[in-house]
Amino acid sequence: MTLTPKHIAWLIFSLNIILISSIDIYIPAAPYLAKLFGVEDSIMKLTFLVNPFLSSIMGIPFGRYSDRIGRRPFVMVGIGMYIIGALLCTIAPGIEVFFAGRCLQAMGTGGLSVLSGALLADIFAGATLARYMGILASLYPIVFALAPILGAEILTYLGWRYIFATNLIAMILMAMIIWPSLPETNDKAKVAAAPTQGVAGMRMLLMSGTALILVMIHALPICFNGIFTVNSPFIYIDTFLFTPTQYAYIQAVPVSLQFIGALTYKSIVERLGLATCLKVGLMTTLAFIIAAGLMMIGVIKEDPYLIIGIISTFSFGSTFMISSAATLILDMNPGNKGLTMSYIALMRNLALSLIVGLLSSTHYDSISPVIGFMVLSAVAASVLVRLQLRMMKR
Repeated sequence: MTLTPKHIAWLIFSLNIILISSIDIYIPAAPYLAKLFGVEDSIMKLTFLVNPFLSSIMGIPFGRYSDRIGRRPFVMVGIGMYIIGALLCTIAPGIEVFFAGRCLQAMGTGGLSVLSGALLADIFAGATLARYMGILASLYPIVFALAPILGAEILTYLGWRYIFATNLIAMILMAMIIWPSLPETNDKAKVAAAPTQGVAGMRMLLMSGTALILVMIHALPICFNGIFTVNSPFIYIDTFLFTPTQYAYIQAVPVSLQFIGALTYKSIVERLGLATCLKVGLMTTLAFIIAAGLMMIGVIKEDPYLIIGIISTFSFGSTFMISSAATLILDMNPGNKGLTMSYIALMRNLALSLIVGLLSSTHYDSISPVIGFMVLSAVAASVLVRLQLRMMKR
Protein backbone atom coordinates (compact mmCIF):
# COMPACT_ATOMS: atom_id res chain seq x y z
CA MET A 1 0.00 0.00 0.00
CA THR A 2 1.37 3.42 -1.03
CA LEU A 3 0.88 6.08 1.61
CA THR A 4 0.27 9.73 0.73
CA PRO A 5 2.42 12.41 2.43
CA LYS A 6 -0.50 13.19 4.74
CA HIS A 7 -0.81 9.54 5.77
CA ILE A 8 2.93 9.32 6.40
CA ALA A 9 2.65 12.40 8.61
CA TRP A 10 -0.11 10.86 10.72
CA LEU A 11 1.90 7.65 11.04
CA ILE A 12 4.78 9.76 12.37
CA PHE A 13 2.44 11.51 14.79
CA SER A 14 1.16 8.15 16.10
CA LEU A 15 4.72 6.94 16.67
CA ASN A 16 5.56 10.12 18.57
CA ILE A 17 2.59 9.73 20.89
CA ILE A 18 4.26 6.57 22.20
CA LEU A 19 7.70 8.19 22.35
CA ILE A 20 6.48 11.25 24.22
CA SER A 21 4.37 9.28 26.66
CA SER A 22 7.37 7.23 27.80
CA ILE A 23 9.14 10.38 29.02
CA ASP A 24 6.72 11.25 31.82
CA ILE A 25 4.12 8.49 32.11
CA TYR A 26 5.75 7.28 35.34
CA ILE A 27 6.18 10.73 36.95
CA PRO A 28 3.38 10.10 39.52
CA ALA A 29 5.16 6.87 40.50
CA ALA A 30 8.60 8.50 40.85
CA PRO A 31 8.50 9.17 44.61
CA TYR A 32 7.16 5.64 45.17
CA LEU A 33 9.84 4.06 42.95
CA ALA A 34 12.58 6.01 44.75
CA LYS A 35 11.47 4.46 48.03
CA LEU A 36 10.95 1.01 46.45
CA PHE A 37 14.44 0.95 44.93
CA GLY A 38 15.98 2.55 48.03
CA VAL A 39 17.54 5.53 46.19
CA GLU A 40 17.63 9.30 46.67
CA ASP A 41 15.31 11.65 44.76
CA SER A 42 18.27 12.82 42.67
CA ILE A 43 18.84 9.28 41.36
CA MET A 44 15.22 8.91 40.31
CA LYS A 45 15.34 12.33 38.64
CA LEU A 46 18.34 11.04 36.68
CA THR A 47 16.13 8.37 35.08
CA PHE A 48 14.17 11.25 33.51
CA LEU A 49 17.24 13.29 32.57
CA VAL A 50 18.94 10.37 30.83
CA ASN A 51 16.41 10.81 28.03
CA PRO A 52 17.62 14.19 26.69
CA PHE A 53 21.28 13.34 27.29
CA LEU A 54 21.28 10.07 25.34
CA SER A 55 18.87 11.48 22.78
CA SER A 56 21.40 14.19 21.97
CA ILE A 57 24.06 11.54 21.32
CA MET A 58 21.93 9.10 19.32
CA GLY A 59 20.37 11.77 17.15
CA ILE A 60 23.65 12.44 15.32
CA PRO A 61 24.28 8.98 13.79
CA PHE A 62 20.59 8.46 13.11
CA GLY A 63 20.29 11.78 11.29
CA ARG A 64 23.66 11.66 9.52
CA TYR A 65 23.48 8.12 8.21
CA SER A 66 19.78 8.24 7.39
CA ASP A 67 20.72 11.04 4.97
CA ARG A 68 23.19 8.64 3.32
CA ILE A 69 21.45 5.26 3.58
CA GLY A 70 17.78 6.13 3.99
CA ARG A 71 15.28 6.73 6.80
CA ARG A 72 13.44 3.41 6.94
CA PRO A 73 16.27 1.12 8.25
CA PHE A 74 17.02 3.50 11.10
CA VAL A 75 13.36 3.79 12.03
CA MET A 76 13.29 0.03 12.60
CA VAL A 77 16.56 0.13 14.60
CA GLY A 78 15.16 2.85 16.85
CA ILE A 79 11.94 0.91 17.41
CA GLY A 80 13.94 -2.21 18.32
CA MET A 81 16.02 -0.32 20.90
CA TYR A 82 12.88 1.19 22.42
CA ILE A 83 11.15 -2.20 22.72
CA ILE A 84 14.13 -3.79 24.49
CA GLY A 85 14.38 -0.82 26.87
CA ALA A 86 10.67 -0.90 27.72
CA LEU A 87 10.92 -4.64 28.38
CA LEU A 88 13.83 -4.14 30.81
CA CYS A 89 11.90 -1.43 32.69
CA THR A 90 8.87 -3.73 32.94
CA ILE A 91 10.79 -6.65 34.47
CA ALA A 92 13.39 -4.62 36.43
CA PRO A 93 14.18 -6.14 39.87
CA GLY A 94 16.12 -3.05 40.96
CA ILE A 95 17.40 0.38 39.99
CA GLU A 96 20.31 -0.99 37.90
CA VAL A 97 18.15 -2.87 35.37
CA PHE A 98 15.54 -0.12 35.47
CA PHE A 99 18.16 2.51 34.64
CA ALA A 100 19.58 0.38 31.80
CA GLY A 101 16.09 0.04 30.36
CA ARG A 102 15.53 3.79 30.55
CA CYS A 103 18.85 4.32 28.74
CA LEU A 104 17.81 2.05 25.87
CA GLN A 105 14.40 3.69 25.70
CA ALA A 106 16.11 7.08 25.54
CA MET A 107 18.47 5.99 22.77
CA GLY A 108 15.60 4.67 20.67
CA THR A 109 13.50 7.75 21.39
CA GLY A 110 16.36 10.09 20.44
CA GLY A 111 16.92 8.45 17.08
CA LEU A 112 13.22 8.23 16.27
CA SER A 113 12.59 11.86 17.27
CA VAL A 114 15.27 13.07 14.85
CA LEU A 115 13.93 10.81 12.11
CA SER A 116 10.40 12.10 12.68
CA GLY A 117 11.45 15.66 11.89
CA ALA A 118 13.54 14.48 8.93
CA LEU A 119 10.64 12.44 7.51
CA LEU A 120 8.35 15.47 7.68
CA ALA A 121 11.01 17.65 6.07
CA ASP A 122 11.41 15.08 3.27
CA ILE A 123 7.79 15.43 2.21
CA PHE A 124 6.91 19.03 3.15
CA ALA A 125 8.63 22.44 2.97
CA GLY A 126 8.27 26.08 4.03
CA ALA A 127 5.09 27.18 5.78
CA THR A 128 3.49 23.79 5.11
CA LEU A 129 6.37 22.14 6.96
CA ALA A 130 5.91 24.67 9.77
CA ARG A 131 2.24 23.68 10.02
CA TYR A 132 3.06 19.98 10.30
CA MET A 133 5.88 20.72 12.73
CA GLY A 134 3.26 22.64 14.72
CA ILE A 135 1.02 19.56 14.77
CA LEU A 136 3.97 17.47 15.94
CA ALA A 137 4.73 20.05 18.62
CA SER A 138 1.08 20.03 19.72
CA LEU A 139 1.41 16.34 20.56
CA TYR A 140 3.99 17.06 23.26
CA PRO A 141 1.74 19.04 25.61
CA ILE A 142 -1.34 16.88 25.20
CA VAL A 143 0.62 13.64 25.68
CA PHE A 144 2.61 15.19 28.55
CA ALA A 145 -0.75 16.06 30.13
CA LEU A 146 -2.47 12.72 29.61
CA ALA A 147 0.42 10.29 30.12
CA PRO A 148 0.91 11.00 33.87
CA ILE A 149 -2.85 10.70 34.38
CA LEU A 150 -2.78 7.32 32.68
CA GLY A 151 0.31 6.36 34.68
CA ALA A 152 -1.32 7.35 37.96
CA GLU A 153 -4.41 5.27 37.22
CA ILE A 154 -2.30 2.26 36.18
CA LEU A 155 -0.20 2.65 39.34
CA THR A 156 -3.32 2.74 41.51
CA TYR A 157 -5.14 -0.23 40.01
CA LEU A 158 -2.47 -2.47 38.45
CA GLY A 159 0.97 -1.53 39.77
CA TRP A 160 4.04 0.28 38.43
CA ARG A 161 5.27 -2.50 36.10
CA TYR A 162 2.15 -2.20 33.99
CA ILE A 163 3.05 1.43 33.25
CA PHE A 164 6.05 0.30 31.22
CA ALA A 165 4.21 -2.73 29.85
CA THR A 166 1.76 -0.27 28.30
CA ASN A 167 4.57 1.47 26.40
CA LEU A 168 6.02 -1.90 25.39
CA ILE A 169 2.79 -3.24 23.91
CA ALA A 170 2.03 0.05 22.15
CA MET A 171 5.43 0.12 20.42
CA ILE A 172 5.16 -3.53 19.35
CA LEU A 173 1.82 -2.74 17.71
CA MET A 174 3.33 0.34 16.05
CA ALA A 175 6.19 -1.74 14.67
CA MET A 176 3.67 -4.13 13.13
CA ILE A 177 2.08 -1.17 11.31
CA ILE A 178 5.27 0.62 10.24
CA TRP A 179 7.16 -2.41 8.91
CA PRO A 180 4.84 -3.11 5.95
CA SER A 181 3.60 0.42 5.27
CA LEU A 182 6.30 3.10 5.81
CA PRO A 183 8.02 3.96 2.48
CA GLU A 184 11.53 5.34 2.05
CA THR A 185 11.12 9.13 1.89
CA ASN A 186 14.76 10.06 1.24
CA ASP A 187 15.04 9.44 -2.51
CA LYS A 188 18.13 7.95 -4.17
CA ALA A 189 19.33 11.26 -5.61
CA LYS A 190 19.32 12.90 -2.15
CA VAL A 191 20.99 9.88 -0.56
CA ALA A 192 23.77 9.91 -3.15
CA ALA A 193 24.40 13.63 -2.70
CA ALA A 194 24.19 13.71 1.07
CA PRO A 195 27.77 12.74 2.22
CA THR A 196 29.46 15.87 0.85
CA GLN A 197 26.61 18.19 1.69
CA GLY A 198 26.28 16.74 5.15
CA VAL A 199 29.79 17.63 6.33
CA ALA A 200 29.52 21.15 4.93
CA GLY A 201 25.99 21.54 6.28
CA MET A 202 26.92 20.60 9.84
CA ARG A 203 29.98 22.85 9.73
CA MET A 204 27.79 25.72 8.57
CA LEU A 205 25.32 25.15 11.39
CA LEU A 206 27.99 24.85 14.08
CA MET A 207 29.70 28.04 12.89
CA SER A 208 26.48 30.01 12.45
CA GLY A 209 25.56 32.50 15.13
CA THR A 210 22.03 32.72 13.71
CA ALA A 211 21.58 28.95 13.99
CA LEU A 212 22.80 29.05 17.60
CA ILE A 213 20.32 31.79 18.50
CA LEU A 214 17.47 29.91 16.83
CA VAL A 215 18.29 26.57 18.42
CA MET A 216 18.40 28.17 21.87
CA ILE A 217 15.04 29.85 21.20
CA HIS A 218 13.84 26.34 20.38
CA ALA A 219 15.51 24.76 23.43
CA LEU A 220 14.86 27.19 26.29
CA PRO A 221 11.04 26.76 26.41
CA ILE A 222 11.61 23.01 26.53
CA CYS A 223 14.13 23.51 29.37
CA PHE A 224 11.48 25.62 31.13
CA ASN A 225 9.03 22.73 30.95
CA GLY A 226 11.72 20.26 31.97
CA ILE A 227 12.60 22.20 35.13
CA PHE A 228 8.98 21.99 36.28
CA THR A 229 8.36 18.42 35.12
CA VAL A 230 11.40 16.87 36.83
CA ASN A 231 11.12 18.75 40.14
CA SER A 232 7.39 19.32 40.66
CA PRO A 233 6.20 15.77 41.52
CA PHE A 234 8.46 15.64 44.57
CA ILE A 235 7.30 19.09 45.77
CA TYR A 236 3.61 18.62 45.04
CA ILE A 237 3.46 15.09 46.47
CA ASP A 238 5.95 15.37 49.37
CA THR A 239 5.50 19.05 50.34
CA PHE A 240 2.01 20.07 49.19
CA LEU A 241 0.78 16.53 50.07
CA PHE A 242 -0.99 15.90 46.77
CA THR A 243 -1.75 12.27 45.91
CA PRO A 244 -0.12 10.94 42.68
CA THR A 245 -3.49 11.13 40.94
CA GLN A 246 -4.15 14.70 42.15
CA TYR A 247 -0.72 15.75 40.93
CA ALA A 248 -1.24 14.02 37.58
CA TYR A 249 -4.40 16.03 36.96
CA ILE A 250 -3.08 19.41 38.07
CA GLN A 251 0.11 19.14 36.00
CA ALA A 252 -2.13 18.58 32.98
CA VAL A 253 -3.34 22.20 33.11
CA PRO A 254 -0.23 24.01 31.75
CA VAL A 255 0.46 21.34 29.16
CA SER A 256 -3.17 21.52 28.07
CA LEU A 257 -2.71 25.25 27.55
CA GLN A 258 0.40 24.46 25.52
CA PHE A 259 -1.71 22.12 23.40
CA ILE A 260 -4.26 24.87 22.79
CA GLY A 261 -1.41 27.20 21.86
CA ALA A 262 0.01 24.60 19.47
CA LEU A 263 -3.37 24.17 17.78
CA THR A 264 -3.64 27.94 17.44
CA TYR A 265 -0.12 28.08 16.01
CA LYS A 266 -0.71 25.48 13.32
CA SER A 267 -3.90 27.27 12.29
CA ILE A 268 -2.36 30.72 11.85
CA VAL A 269 1.34 30.25 11.07
CA GLU A 270 0.82 30.20 7.29
CA ARG A 271 -1.14 33.47 7.47
CA LEU A 272 0.95 35.36 10.02
CA GLY A 273 4.44 34.14 9.15
CA LEU A 274 7.23 32.96 11.41
CA ALA A 275 8.37 36.41 12.58
CA THR A 276 4.91 37.35 13.88
CA CYS A 277 4.60 33.97 15.60
CA LEU A 278 7.89 34.62 17.40
CA LYS A 279 6.41 37.92 18.63
CA VAL A 280 3.39 36.06 20.06
CA GLY A 281 5.75 33.75 21.95
CA LEU A 282 7.67 36.77 23.23
CA MET A 283 4.51 38.41 24.60
CA THR A 284 3.39 35.34 26.56
CA THR A 285 6.93 34.90 27.90
CA LEU A 286 6.99 38.47 29.20
CA ALA A 287 3.55 37.95 30.81
CA PHE A 288 4.91 34.93 32.70
CA ILE A 289 8.04 36.80 33.82
CA ILE A 290 5.92 39.63 35.28
CA ALA A 291 3.46 37.31 37.06
CA ALA A 292 6.18 35.00 38.42
CA GLY A 293 8.21 38.00 39.56
CA LEU A 294 5.24 39.31 41.54
CA MET A 295 4.86 35.91 43.19
CA MET A 296 8.55 35.76 44.12
CA ILE A 297 8.42 39.16 45.86
CA GLY A 298 5.24 38.22 47.73
CA VAL A 299 2.66 40.34 45.88
CA ILE A 300 0.96 37.14 44.65
CA LYS A 301 0.46 34.32 47.12
CA GLU A 302 2.60 31.19 46.62
CA ASP A 303 -0.31 28.83 46.13
CA PRO A 304 0.06 25.49 44.28
CA TYR A 305 -2.92 26.26 42.06
CA LEU A 306 -1.85 29.84 41.29
CA ILE A 307 1.59 28.51 40.37
CA ILE A 308 -0.02 26.29 37.75
CA GLY A 309 -1.98 29.25 36.38
CA ILE A 310 1.11 31.42 36.04
CA ILE A 311 3.08 28.65 34.32
CA SER A 312 0.16 28.16 31.93
CA THR A 313 0.68 31.73 30.68
CA PHE A 314 4.09 30.79 29.33
CA SER A 315 2.92 27.37 28.13
CA PHE A 316 0.34 28.82 25.74
CA GLY A 317 2.93 30.65 23.65
CA SER A 318 5.85 28.23 23.91
CA THR A 319 5.03 26.39 20.66
CA PHE A 320 5.17 29.69 18.78
CA MET A 321 8.87 29.84 19.67
CA ILE A 322 9.71 26.12 19.56
CA SER A 323 8.27 25.32 16.11
CA SER A 324 9.10 28.63 14.43
CA ALA A 325 12.75 28.41 15.44
CA ALA A 326 13.06 24.78 14.27
CA THR A 327 11.49 25.61 10.89
CA LEU A 328 13.84 28.56 10.35
CA ILE A 329 16.86 26.32 11.02
CA LEU A 330 15.60 23.63 8.62
CA ASP A 331 15.15 26.27 5.92
CA MET A 332 18.79 27.32 6.41
CA ASN A 333 20.15 23.88 5.43
CA PRO A 334 17.70 22.15 3.05
CA GLY A 335 20.25 19.68 1.62
CA ASN A 336 20.52 17.50 4.71
CA LYS A 337 17.34 17.53 6.71
CA GLY A 338 18.29 14.53 8.83
CA LEU A 339 21.58 16.09 9.83
CA THR A 340 19.89 19.42 10.52
CA MET A 341 17.39 17.70 12.79
CA SER A 342 20.36 16.02 14.49
CA TYR A 343 21.88 19.45 15.14
CA ILE A 344 18.60 20.74 16.57
CA ALA A 345 18.21 17.67 18.77
CA LEU A 346 21.86 17.73 19.86
CA MET A 347 21.85 21.36 20.97
CA ARG A 348 18.36 21.15 22.48
CA ASN A 349 19.09 18.01 24.47
CA LEU A 350 22.51 19.15 25.60
CA ALA A 351 20.90 22.34 26.93
CA LEU A 352 18.14 20.29 28.54
CA SER A 353 20.61 17.86 30.14
CA LEU A 354 22.91 20.60 31.39
CA ILE A 355 20.32 23.10 32.61
CA VAL A 356 17.67 20.75 33.97
CA GLY A 357 20.23 18.20 35.19
CA LEU A 358 22.20 20.81 37.12
CA LEU A 359 19.12 22.44 38.62
CA SER A 360 17.53 19.10 39.54
CA SER A 361 20.52 17.63 41.35
CA THR A 362 19.18 18.97 44.66
CA HIS A 363 16.03 18.14 46.61
CA TYR A 364 13.83 21.24 47.04
CA ASP A 365 11.42 21.64 49.96
CA SER A 366 9.89 24.77 48.43
CA ILE A 367 8.68 25.71 44.95
CA SER A 368 10.35 29.15 45.09
CA PRO A 369 13.79 28.17 43.72
CA VAL A 370 12.16 26.14 40.96
CA ILE A 371 10.10 29.16 39.89
CA GLY A 372 13.23 31.30 40.02
CA PHE A 373 15.05 28.96 37.62
CA MET A 374 12.05 28.99 35.28
CA VAL A 375 12.07 32.80 35.28
CA LEU A 376 15.75 32.81 34.31
CA SER A 377 15.12 30.50 31.36
CA ALA A 378 12.17 32.65 30.26
CA VAL A 379 14.25 35.82 30.44
CA ALA A 380 17.00 34.24 28.35
CA ALA A 381 14.45 33.08 25.76
CA SER A 382 12.86 36.54 25.52
CA VAL A 383 16.25 38.22 24.98
CA LEU A 384 17.14 35.81 22.18
CA VAL A 385 13.75 36.16 20.48
CA ARG A 386 14.13 39.92 20.51
CA LEU A 387 17.62 39.61 19.03
CA GLN A 388 16.37 37.25 16.28
CA LEU A 389 13.51 39.57 15.38
CA ARG A 390 15.96 42.45 14.93
CA MET A 391 18.12 40.28 12.67
CA MET A 392 15.11 39.31 10.55
CA LYS A 393 14.29 42.98 9.92
CA ARG A 394 17.66 43.62 8.32
